[in-house]
Amino acid sequence: MHRDLTEKSTSVFFLFCLWTFVLLCRPQDLFPVLAPLRPALVLSVLTVAVAIFQSKYLPGPLLSRERQIKYYLALYSVMVFGIPFSLYARLSFDRVLTEYIIIVVFVVVLYKTVHTIERLYKVLLVACLGNGLYAFYALRGFVPGSERLTFGAMFDPNDLAYFALVFLPFFLLFFSKKNKFIIRSLMIVFFSSGVLLILLSGSRGGLIAFGVSMVVFLLITTTIKRSAKFLVVSACVFFIAFAPLNIERYSTMLNLEEDYNVTLEGGRIDIWKIGLKAFIENPLTGVGVGSYSIAVGLDRQSRDSTMRVWQTAHNSVVQIGTETGVFGLVLYLMLCFYAVGIFLKVRKYSQDIQLVKIAEMSLVGFAGMFTAGLFLSQAYSTYWAFYVAISAVMSQLLLKANITLKENN
Repeated sequence: MHRDLTEKSTSVFFLFCLWTFVLLCRPQDLFPVLAPLRPALVLSVLTVAVAIFQSKYLPGPLLSRERQIKYYLALYSVMVFGIPFSLYARLSFDRVLTEYIIIVVFVVVLYKTVHTIERLYKVLLVACLGNGLYAFYALRGFVPGSERLTFGAMFDPNDLAYFALVFLPFFLLFFSKKNKFIIRSLMIVFFSSGVLLILLSGSRGGLIAFGVSMVVFLLITTTIKRSAKFLVVSACVFFIAFAPLNIERYSTMLNLEEDYNVTLEGGRIDIWKIGLKAFIENPLTGVGVGSYSIAVGLDRQSRDSTMRVWQTAHNSVVQIGTETGVFGLVLYLMLCFYAVGIFLKVRKYSQDIQLVKIAEMSLVGFAGMFTAGLFLSQAYSTYWAFYVAISAVMSQLLLKANITLKENN
């Protein structure tokens, strides 16, 4: 019965994979001719329409069965509730109900359609192919001697590093010989492209996050052989040693006393202080989704500051707390905490080596993503939501495996 339902939901899963590729990997940035066609919007509408039409064939678990999904939907409810209290209600309305709603639907559809390890593996493959292709194209635009690598209109250099970090560990899933030669070859090229993209972006937060990822990779992973770890680390060291890095920019991390982020108004410390002040003044509802920069601007106006720039948070935790209040902050941190807990639980208790490997790579990727997010305004990132969704999927896969094991015994 379950197999029949899975086969009948194949069309939904196929459309979802296309949607995943477009939403996470933005091919319209690589091929501008696609932009007027609105591929993300078209595929989202098409996927949801087919999913609704074939809803009886979707064997995925109920939304109410998974804590991660319930908390995620609760976080979205907090965002919606805060709209009337926003410093700029129209902006928050647009961000929450016309933009972020697409990510919420994506999470729900992922949870309902990805209900086997094989499907989870395929979704990660699609995401890695798209991410790697984007990184490869971005590197083509690098000009030796330039200060930082930039590409496209969507991401600044810091965001590029964040984007590369999110999927970097998942490339390692496809290095094994059980994958086709073309897949292994592409993943090696794309992994190298991702590492170079991080290094050439000049993102200091990205470099720190990359270092955190590598430490977690070395200490946590048990499904990767030592020889393979040695090759991965050696490749990263090689890129660091021979890539045309902006050493002068990276060296400023060793001299924080003179870093503008620490000492000057407009630096990150100053922006965070303003955000914390706004959080204390609006603890229950926050200043509204998307309104952090407005809170910064109004604060500077009230102090008659010479700097009138309205800046974003540059810290995902400060951003979510300031914009959604204490309830949003708690839910966000709980989602992060439980995601890590699920990855660790799957790593410890799952009998399926493939799922264990996915869980370990998820730990590595989440560590890097969360660290990078401490220097960026990525609280509502599609990629963070993606990790929440796959943690929910893995939680249900482990639960289903345990139930099957008990029934067989």
